[in-house]
Amino acid sequence: MYKPKIIFVDDEPQVLSGLRRALHGRRHEWEMLFFEDPIEALKTLEQNFFDILVSDMQMPEMSGLDLIKKVSAQQTGTACILLSGYTEKKVVVNSVNLVNQALLKPMDSAAVIAAIEKCLAVSNLPKTIRCKLISVGSLPGAPLADEELTKISKNPKARQSEIDRKSTRLNSSHQIISYAV
Repeated sequence: MYKPKIIFVDDEPQVLSGLRRALHGRRHEWEMLFFEDPIEALKTLEQNFFDILVSDMQMPEMSGLDLIKKVSAQQTGTACILLSGYTEKKVVVNSVNLVNQALLKPMDSAAVIAAIEKCLAVSNLPKTIRCKLISVGSLPGAPLADEELTKISKNPKARQSEIDRKSTRLNSSHQIISYAV
């Protein structure tokens, strides 16, 4: 039986330790690797296919977003989950086309498990639909994009083009999810 492969990257050892403990019960279902160094993780990702990459946003050697960009260019089937501190929320919203799920730190184990399960559910879809879901960042970013759209639309100084762009992206995401399900 196939075990999905998941790689976790975070430069904070205590975060990785917490993830290991929280996901220990899933070790019979998922093959999991944990890295503190994004460069080492990238080397592993270049040599092996992983179903899911879970990465911190801010790391000293390479940002999580840069790591996700490199992996996405090489492995179109790898779903990406971005972990970010609250202060980086705007960066997460702007990365909606690259990530499938975005979780704000601190996050509980149930949120991480739910994000992984959502990504795995999509991995069973036909490749054409899965790639469309990944390319629009629909799974993840929709709640964050919706929140950002609400903020922008309430701002009287917001440009209409910005509101239209975010609204179109959100609507596309919802249409693809509806079609896929």
